[in-house]
Formats: sequence, structure tokens, C-alpha cells
Amino acid sequence: MPILSDQIDDYCFLDFETRSLEGSGRNGDLKVAGTYRYAKHARPILLTYAIGTGPVRCLDLWEPFSITNELVEFFTFAQRGEKWFVAWNTGFDRAIWNNSVFAKDYGPMQPEMTLDAMAQALVSNLPGDLEHASTALGGPGKQKDGRELIGLFSPENGATPESEPEKWQRFKDYAVQDTEVLRTVFRQTMPLSRREWTEYWTSERINERGIQIDEDFCRRAHEVHKASVVRANARLQQLTGQPGIAVTTVAQLAKWVHDRLDWRGQAILEEAQDLDEEGDRKAPKIKFDRQRIGKLLAYLRTTAIDPAVIEVLELREYGGSSSPVKFDKIVQQHDGGRIKGQYVFCGAGQTGRFSAKGVQVHNLPRDSLNRDEETAIELINRLDIKTATRQRLADELRLNPHPSKKTAQRMIHEASNDPLVGQIIDSLDSRKPNRPRGEVRFHTTPETMEAIRVFAAEHPDWSNQQLADHFHTSLPRVAEALKPRRI
Repeated sequence: MPILSDQIDDYCFLDFETRSLEGSGRNGDLKVAGTYRYAKHARPILLTYAIGTGPVRCLDLWEPFSITNELVEFFTFAQRGEKWFVAWNTGFDRAIWNNSVFAKDYGPMQPEMTLDAMAQALVSNLPGDLEHASTALGGPGKQKDGRELIGLFSPENGATPESEPEKWQRFKDYAVQDTEVLRTVFRQTMPLSRREWTEYWTSERINERGIQIDEDFCRRAHEVHKASVVRANARLQQLTGQPGIAVTTVAQLAKWVHDRLDWRGQAILEEAQDLDEEGDRKAPKIKFDRQRIGKLLAYLRTTAIDPAVIEVLELREYGGSSSPVKFDKIVQQHDGGRIKGQYVFCGAGQTGRFSAKGVQVHNLPRDSLNRDEETAIELINRLDIKTATRQRLADELRLNPHPSKKTAQRMIHEASNDPLVGQIIDSLDSRKPNRPRGEVRFHTTPETMEAIRVFAAEHPDWSNQQLADHFHTSLPRVAEALKPRRI
């Protein structure tokens, strides 16, 4: 089958580096928001490109800039279907172009103007990331400090060229090398045919159109799931007598169950190990996957086992499912009521099959509640989500009165300005004046927390707000004073 073109000058190799917009919050986190939503809350800060075998050029987009004439001319050819832009995971770079000043000045980058070097590499049985695809072909891979530099300049409150001029130059070098490596991998892999690229363009049109979702239902369904997990965790702690145990603490649950089984039950959970250096059999590993739990439950229901063990297994089996979490991912990643960019062309490599990312809608459960399904949907749609969220957070705080930093930050995001969470947040909060609640920073070293507890015990008549006002100004100094120093 014919390929698009055997002239290297008909291909422009392109790569964007981006930075989250100020105030973007979770939408400025690519892993959380997904490509299409992130692209609306980020801006390009570097653009590297190379036409054919020409040199890789780096456009610094931090300050006002003008695009080169050769790139404008190439874009015009690409609009006519005579030349093509090539990137790695091209959907990202196309989304960045289409949500930036480039699209306003020169027009949108349509799927038919682009090719994806990642898809071509996968068909050649290479890894799906540029680093390992390059090294598999004997290339240099990506610049080793690239991840560090992205973490430095890409966040909304990251470094600037003025604050880190030397590292900014390193960041430019990283972007240039990425484009050089991209071009090399593309040239060293088997070209896809025009027919195959036509299928790719169709799949990208589907990705751009997206799948319509019911956002309100997804929010309510996810709240139902989170509430059920909190209740399951409370019940697990009641059954086991172990504070902190939860449906997600797999090793802790597995040990508790294993210790209460007869030898037949233990054998279901155990995986035999190889011999050690002295020829003795190593202790078996305890496995607690869903398949083993199902087998164990079937066996235990024929025995006189303590009912608490069966209930613990059932709570883990249903509470540990990852499928309900997809409701939250749908809410986080939808763009205008549609989830986009869900399918990966040739993601399964040599088979040519599609794979998926993001919500992975193809993996949603297909089970039906039969006659109860409509009733369940109606009940979820009638849920007062604000009241349900407050009740669930109250239950969670009773279950875990001293949440970790990560848990507390998640609760801040969920509760917004609800005073319930503010009671705990404010007593730990050392944020600067007027810092939004979602940007709280905590000093959670044991020494600092003990200093807080001691102070609070010495002032039993102080309200939470008084304590918060005090720590607002004093806690940074307390933390600084408690830092270990070299003598």
C-alpha cells in the first residue's frame, strides 16, 4: 500500500513544552485533567520544530514572539494535505496549538495535518514512550534531567527564565534533543500506509468529538461510592479492632484474614516461592486479589468460620473495586460535558488494535441491576450532593481525626468553604494571607505537630478560629525554630 510521501522535507517534527495557567488548580495537572481539559488551562512556553533534515529550531514563547516564515509556509502546505506535522502522542501537541495564539493567528491544526510517531513506533514493536523507543534503536534517549526541568518550569507557580536562567537554557536543550530523537525514531521505523493514517485521522476526529456524559449523575454516583467506602472502612475497623485499616490496606487485611483461616483456606491465599540458597523453601507470599477472594469465600461458606472473616472479605471484594472511581475521573477530565481523547490508535502494537487511556470506557462493568436499575438511577439523581458530601466528610473525620497532608488537601478541595472541614484545616493551616483554601501548605513534621498540640493544651479556652489566627502568623517561625541544625 502506498505511503504518504517518501520525501523527508514533507514532514515537520514538532514538540511543545507547556506551563499551567495561574489559578488553574487541578485543571493544570495533566494527569488529573487529561489532555483536552489541560490544554485549556495551560500555555506553550517552548516550541521546537525541524523541517525534514533541517536543524531543530527552538522558539522561546515566554515573551511575545513571532513565528518563523518557514513554519507558516509549512502550515499552509499541511492545510492543503501536502505536508504533515509529526509529534509524539500528537493529540497533546495539536490540542496545545488549537488552544493557543497559534490557532487564532494561523488557524486550527486539524487531525489530517498530523501524524503520530508513537503509533508508528508501536506498530514496529517499540515501546510507547520516546525514551525507551530511542534507546531500543540504539539512540541516546531523552535528556536525563528532563523530568526535573519539567517539574521546575511547568507548574503555574514554577520557576521563570529570570529566576533560573541556566536551567532555562537546559530546558531548551532538553526540548531540542526531544525533537531530534523524535525525528530519528520516526525515520527508523516502518512507515504506515496512507490507508492506515486515514484510519488514524478518523480515530482522532472521534477523540476530539468525545463521548457525552451526564456530569451531574457522575458526581452523585461518585459521592455514593465514596460514602460507601467510608462506611466500609468504619465497619472494617469495628470487625478487626485495628484503627487505620481500610479497604485499600491490602497487606493489613490479608494478614488479618490469613491468621484466622485453617490450612485449606490459607492455601488459597498463599503463593509458593522458590528455594533459598540453602535449599529450603521460602515462606509463601500471601496474595489477596479478587480471584483468590472469590475462591476463599466459596470455600468459607461451607465451613463454620467466624462470620466476621466472611464480612471482611466481602467488604474488600466490593469496596476495593476500581470501577466506581471512573465516575470521578469522568468529572475531572470532561471538556464541556464530553470526555475526549480516550482511544489510542495502534496502542496494542503489532496487532494494530486500539487501546485506551483516561477513563478507559471500554473497561466499564457491563453488569445490569435488571429491574432495580431504573430505581437506582432515580435515587442517585435525587441525591442532595452537598448534604451527602458533608455527612461523608463528617464520618471520615470521626474515623480519622488526624488526616495526612494528602488526605487533608483532598478534603479541602471537596468541602470548599464548609466550616466542618475548616475546623481541622484552620488548626493546621500555615497559609499566607488570602491564599485560597485549595492551596493550603502544611507543616506536618512530628516536632511541629507536637508543638501545636502542646500549645492547644495550654489554651483550652481558645476556639479553633483563635488557634488558627495564632498559628497563621506563628507557625512558620515555630517550624523554622524546630528544624534540625548542624553543629
